[in-house]
Amino acid sequence: MRDIRESDWKHYRNLHPILLDRYCQQVLQEVGGICSKAGKSSHQRYLDLYKTIERRDHEMGQLFDNPKRSNALFQIMAINSRGLFTTEEFSQFSQDLQEIVARFRG
Repeated sequence: MRDIRESDWKHYRNLHPILLDRYCQQVLQEVGGICSKAGKSSHQRYLDLYKTIERRDHEMGQLFDNPKRSNALFQIMAINSRGLFTTEEFSQFSQDLQEIVARFRG
């Protein structure tokens, strides 16, 4: 199954900006922790920050870039594996899609 149902696609499209914002909130919290970490030099915190931003930017691209129906299933599975959906948001997908994602996680 590569393409998803129309109803799942519409739901995902509506959630996409919310999920992207939620992901960015997580990144900003992580970055805040790096910047305020005591016991490290400014240079080491900068290097840690740079590595984190680079890694997270790559991950964000995989999760959110080019949201089209043909790759939505992969993105939904990846987003779900990072815990970005609320229970309510995820429960609004079709039972079929929920089962596919559950099998992927298992």
